Amino acid sequence: MKKLEEPQFKHDCDQCTYLGRDINTDDHSDVDMYFCPQNGMPTIIMRYGDNGSDYASAPVQVINTSNAFDTSPLLRNMLIAEDRGLWERKKDEK
Repeated sequence: MKKLEEPQFKHDCDQCTYLGRDINTDDHSDVDMYFCPQNGMPTIIMRYGDNGSDYASAPVQVINTSNAFDTSPLLRNMLIAEDRGLWERKKDEK
């Protein structure tokens, strides 16, 4: 995973924490990764452009219980957010 200091794309959510850049497994492009507490539903966001709709996201609960995210930046960054103390597995898995 690439870790760069500044996001490359605009992101306008004040609740989000920037996690760094990663590589999109679909097209191998650089993407900006964020964690958002989403008012009690922690979510990982992958931003791939400046337009408001240029992102993919999934709640931590979904990422953590699905094999669909096996090698995705969403899974990697869910674990990074957990390591950084942004969400707690026991509390947020309910």
